[in-house]
Amino acid sequence: MRFSTLIRTILPGLLLFGLTLSWAVPYGGETPRPADGKVTNPQLASRVAPDYPPEAHDAELEANTILQAVIRKDGTIDPEDIRCLQCSVRRRGEAPEEVLHGWCDDFCAASSAAVAQWRYRPGTMDGEPVDVYFTIVVEFKLN
Repeated sequence: MRFSTLIRTILPGLLLFGLTLSWAVPYGGETPRPADGKVTNPQLASRVAPDYPPEAHDAELEANTILQAVIRKDGTIDPEDIRCLQCSVRRRGEAPEEVLHGWCDDFCAASSAAVAQWRYRPGTMDGEPVDVYFTIVVEFKLN
């Protein structure tokens, strides 16, 4: 199974339950690494739904964005620490392989603005809260 097919298959299910994909690494560490039992993943405590970009809504576009952020020790996210890693945009009802270009900036901006308001129970290392890199998936789907 191709990686892109796997992502398109798994992400909607994860998003349906409000889960995020993650790689936990202490922020500011020398070499980023996956969680290895020493660093626990942050847990989502509250989320704000992103605003659908109006022009994209009118054009009947749907999207998935993958963001990387730093969850701080206090469970907040600094907007300066949010990066859009990937964006996939398609017309409603079209195959996921039919990716449209030129709309990612709108969807990434809406995702980032919403995620900056999300709150987490922080990740920990040796029982102490730590800053953690975290990957977050945001889905835009028309009703």
